[in-house]
Amino acid sequence: MLVDLVAFSLSRIMFVSTGQAALIPCCVECGLIWWPEEDDRFAAYVTDDEPPELAFYCSECAKREFSD
Repeated sequence: MLVDLVAFSLSRIMFVSTGQAALIPCCVECGLIWWPEEDDRFAAYVTDDEPPELAFYCSECAKREFSD
């Protein structure tokens, strides 16, 4: 099933040659790209923007941005 492109920022979607769309998130803080085979997982947060968007953070940036 294809990702609903309206729901995501086009800058965070890369297209693959298989004819399917793949969501390969980049950290909004440091730009690190998450690859599915990596053990470290990214966190997705919904922004306060209108319309809301998903923002992806690597574990280091998420810890720094959202820790109390």
